[in-house]
Amino acid sequence: MPPGLDAVVALPVTGCAGVRVGLDAGLRAGGWDFAITSDWTDAEAYRGYDLDERHDRVRRELFDPFCEQIARVQFVL
Repeated sequence: MPPGLDAVVALPVTGCAGVRVGLDAGLRAGGWDFAITSDWTDAEAYRGYDLDERHDRVRRELFDPFCEQIARVQFVL
């Protein structure tokens, strides 16, 4: 697993109910290289994480230099 994905899982964040990361299984052509999913207790917990300096540093240092594209989606279950 790339170190950036491990860093995301290791971030201690209040309100995070779970984080999963994984590499594309290659079952269909054209997929993304990896995915990160996370579950939150509420929207405010996610917003706190999104603005957290540790999270921003992981994004900036471990993902931005290597990711040509990043897609973000938030939805309510």
